[in-house]
Amino acid sequence: MRLKAMKVHVAGISSTFIDWPDPISQAVIVFIAGCHHDCEGCQSLKLKEESNFVAIDIDDLSNSLYDELILQRTNKLIFSGGDPLYRLEEVKYLIADLRNKVKDLQICIYTGFKYDEIKNQVNGLFDFIKTGMFDMNKRQQEGKTDFQIVLASTNQEFWDKNGNKLSENGIYKF
Repeated sequence: MRLKAMKVHVAGISSTFIDWPDPISQAVIVFIAGCHHDCEGCQSLKLKEESNFVAIDIDDLSNSLYDELILQRTNKLIFSGGDPLYRLEEVKYLIADLRNKVKDLQICIYTGFKYDEIKNQVNGLFDFIKTGMFDMNKRQQEGKTDFQIVLASTNQEFWDKNGNKLSENGIYKF
């Protein structure tokens, strides 16, 4: 159900190979502005403040994401930010709307919340979720190879839709 005048501040939409947790897939990524985690050493400081970005009508955003998924020939969509879970109702709406348009839509969410903090609120929304705040004291060289994806700090974790932890020490091996 759509909330009256639902809008979300978007920092950008692009395609990515690096952020989807498998060795070969292309995905569309949307950066939702707004975050209150205050991670020391944050790599996305500008994305913390929603006011740095224009608010977009949620239906217009859904249409833009749909168009980008078609253009990129993928059914994989990543929500990142900032932290998209600070706009959970909007994210839920977008996912429901896009699942009506895109066959077999797969979702990955990047959040700084711990899995136990949000698992009940996001149950059924995602195929993959990256959880955990960036911890400067546990940072590592992030990246992706044909065999693994390495997250920015060792405390961060990947989970699947069934609640199975897929990573160890911030590394998810495919």
